[in-house]
Amino acid sequence: MGKTVKTRLIELDHKQAWLIGEVRAYTGLYFDSSYMHKILTGENRNRKIIEAICHILDIPQDDYTKKTEGSTDGEGHEGAEQPVL
Repeated sequence: MGKTVKTRLIELDHKQAWLIGEVRAYTGLYFDSSYMHKILTGENRNRKIIEAICHILDIPQDDYTKKTEGSTDGEGHEGAEQPVL
């Protein structure tokens, strides 16, 4: 997801800090540059954050989320959508 997000930010002439602010506003959730790094590298797979990033950048989210058996959403909920790495 990292390459796609960074490429899309360049296309839109926006910086990562702009996206962080947009994700905060869209979700109402805590989000910072450290959290962004974890999302982009796949270390954190919070579905709501990924959905927000895809919506804001107009990226098809199906490319980054899919339901996997036994997976969680980072909060321990079974069957949560996970990004495809």
